[in-house]
Amino acid sequence: MVSRLISQAKKNLRDYKIIDRWMAGLELTGNEIKSIRNNRVAIDEAYALPQQKELYVFNMNIAAYQYSHARNLAQARDTRRKRKLLLTRREINKIIGVMKAKNYVLVPLQLFINNKGWAKLEIALAQRLRKYQIKEKIKEKEMKRKLREGDF
Repeated sequence: MVSRLISQAKKNLRDYKIIDRWMAGLELTGNEIKSIRNNRVAIDEAYALPQQKELYVFNMNIAAYQYSHARNLAQARDTRRKRKLLLTRREINKIIGVMKAKNYVLVPLQLFINNKGWAKLEIALAQRLRKYQIKEKIKEKEMKRKLREGDF
């Protein structure tokens, strides 16, 4: 089984300057992992924050699994609940320390299924870019594309 990309947050790559990246596991229920394997997840509006010396991802929308039992309906309705990120204690302490010291944010970049069949979330320590910086980045990218294609 090869790792398979499920969802990507391209907006985060555009709007943030990426400082460092980590692969984190997710604490999920059985129905949530089944929905992820069916590509019924959106991480575009997701963000991660520390709470009580742990890292959680908020606002990640995992749709309710269509074949779940009636006893799971209350849990299935809460599609945007907070989910714990699984990292080592050393990594968590490093991330929280840098976030507090330099005022960085933690954003998800992509969600994928690894070789063992587990859902992994690539998270990045990032710095928010200003509007003019984003526009400059887009112009630079367009110039490189035009030079490659020879449109000048």
